[in-house]
Amino acid sequence: MGPQESSGATQKDVEAVLVSFTSPPVIEVVCGVQFEPLANFLSAHYGEFRELVKGEYPNTEDRMPIADLFENRKVPTIPETLEVPPLRRVFYIDASGNFLLQLQPSRFLANWRRMRAEDEYPRFGAAYKRFLTGWDLFLRFARDRGLGTPMANQYEL
Repeated sequence: MGPQESSGATQKDVEAVLVSFTSPPVIEVVCGVQFEPLANFLSAHYGEFRELVKGEYPNTEDRMPIADLFENRKVPTIPETLEVPPLRRVFYIDASGNFLLQLQPSRFLANWRRMRAEDEYPRFGAAYKRFLTGWDLFLRFARDRGLGTPMANQYEL
């Protein structure tokens, strides 16, 4: 199909023409959104969000937050003054350890990662579906808790 032609292709059509490796050399897939920090986001919100995802992501880990980065800037943005200490980044991890959601006041990420040599890459579609499902859940969570709508300023893939 040329660039001028309209695409009536479905996802199934697209998947049919994609190259598929028997043993893809992939160890991690990350899909994410960076957004303007949610000003009213508190430590308690991590626990409230966990209640929504713990059926699928029963394990958690605390991590250092990722600095906000922008493709058109050379250095990360650092707030000049802080009224409270910066909040951590929390991993919500599935039972296999392969799929996780990451949350911090200015970022939402969904990952698949190879933890063991025998872990089979589930393909991009499965990882992306986890991102879309998690992001939709987080948007509803932010709205329902009065945190506002995250305003995206950077996307990651």
